[in-house]
Amino acid sequence: MIKAKFEKNRHLRCPAAQRELQQLGERIRINRKNRKWTLESLASRCGCSVPTLRDLEMGKDSVSLRTLIAVLWCLNKHKDLADVCEKPYVELMKDDPFKIMDDYVEE
Repeated sequence: MIKAKFEKNRHLRCPAAQRELQQLGERIRINRKNRKWTLESLASRCGCSVPTLRDLEMGKDSVSLRTLIAVLWCLNKHKDLADVCEKPYVELMKDDPFKIMDDYVEE
């Protein structure tokens, strides 16, 4: 098992994990461009800022899980999460991912 090391600012130093994030960001950018959406239009649809979406597309690890799920939902790619989540959680997420996330996020 590979353990990711964190720097003092809590960013990943694990090169393999960082590459995975960069590849995920690239796939998100490709999906957005295939729909002919601008950064601004996707950010507006999923309720995040343009700089946050740009960070996600660049593979930065500072973007929240909530934002990632919102972007995947807007791109209709949220069903891919079923491969990594337990079934009861995924079943609940099909209806409203933001409701589920609100249960886990304290503000």
